[in-house]
Amino acid sequence: MKSKTIAIGGVTAGLLLAGWGVLAQVEPPSAPQPASAVEAMASGQPVSGLLSTADAVDFWQARVDASPAGYLDRTQLGLALAAAARESADLEGYEASERVLREALEIDPTHTAARLGLAQALHSQHRFAEAEALASEVRSADPGSLGALALLGDTSFELGRYDVARSYYEQLAEQERSAPVVSRLSRLAFATGDSAGSIALAEEALELSERLDQRPSDRAFAWFQLGHVRFATGDSAGSIEALERALEIAPDHPGATEKLASVYASVGRTSEAEELYIALLASGPAADLHGSYADLLRARGETAAADEQERLGLALAEETIGRFPAERRHLVGFYLTRDPAVAVRLAEEDLAERQDIGAYDTLAWALFNDGQIERARELLGPMLATGAQDAELRYHAGAIAAAAGEVEVARDHLEAALAINDRFDPTEAADAAELLDSLG
Repeated sequence: MKSKTIAIGGVTAGLLLAGWGVLAQVEPPSAPQPASAVEAMASGQPVSGLLSTADAVDFWQARVDASPAGYLDRTQLGLALAAAARESADLEGYEASERVLREALEIDPTHTAARLGLAQALHSQHRFAEAEALASEVRSADPGSLGALALLGDTSFELGRYDVARSYYEQLAEQERSAPVVSRLSRLAFATGDSAGSIALAEEALELSERLDQRPSDRAFAWFQLGHVRFATGDSAGSIEALERALEIAPDHPGATEKLASVYASVGRTSEAEELYIALLASGPAADLHGSYADLLRARGETAAADEQERLGLALAEETIGRFPAERRHLVGFYLTRDPAVAVRLAEEDLAERQDIGAYDTLAWALFNDGQIERARELLGPMLATGAQDAELRYHAGAIAAAAGEVEVARDHLEAALAINDRFDPTEAADAAELLDSLG
């Protein structure tokens, strides 16, 4: 079973636009491999002639089998496994990458590429503190490591230290204003309230990415990010255009497929949304996908079909609930209306793991759905601290404020949510409009 780590959209999904990894694309060796994609470009090394990720895994596995004591081949296999995991959104791939990279480090504990690869694998499993510690060690030993700098920025972002993340990203940009760096700046801009800047940076990242020789999934990611940000800022047509372009480049891109399904559902193109959900579930089922599809079916009055999707989603949720920490936030969304107490527990675990605004939003919304209004209201401060212009986040704040009796505050948040994007979610946008109307 594949467990998805697809970015769903908005702050609630954590803004985890995991496209370009820190690590270099893997290919048969012709020259020493740099530790990161950023370093490859900074050193002027061309990134070309890339194998598919599946072929790369097979190539390096054969090399490892032929030379069991070779740490260089093991490192490249670990990086190939991580690249394949990013491409397919398969969390088990990151575990495999971690195992192989640890084997490489048993042979040579000082190998920088393996240490950075391990840090990235840990980060992808949401073991942020471990990833940050390892990246810090690499940077102490090699202050010029751009890969370590990127990882420190990424972990700072996930831990809610946005000013620290900005410092790391700006240092990266000073040395190499590449597509992976500008993509990170775009994500940071949105999380800190600069929506216009986020779009401009996403467009710049797209332009820069098209100068590179990349795999289809990496080329598609730049379009996916642009579509994600466009929708978050209310441009549904522009979002659909970008996401459809991403799928022209990489028809199986999981993030673009799921995001486009959600956007289609939000704007009423339900038949097209259904086709995409069916395709996603066929390629790798996940509880939140079953839940989203069930919501779509229920809205159309297909109660029996929706109930079946709920049943399948619940079975998967129970199977994965303690298996992958990176799934927690997605599972919170699934359990919100199905078992709010479980949603609260998962959201509390998510906040203990990372303290970005998405974690505060996730817990506040879980508490609201569990009837714990006062606890939810107490989280509005950190949830709104960065000024992120996210419609879903503002709707949640409005609903919580309304339940707490703060009518004027609620009205302000709800009006802001609908002004940002009056179709921000297939179901919650209508709920926001209805609640605002009920408040007069």
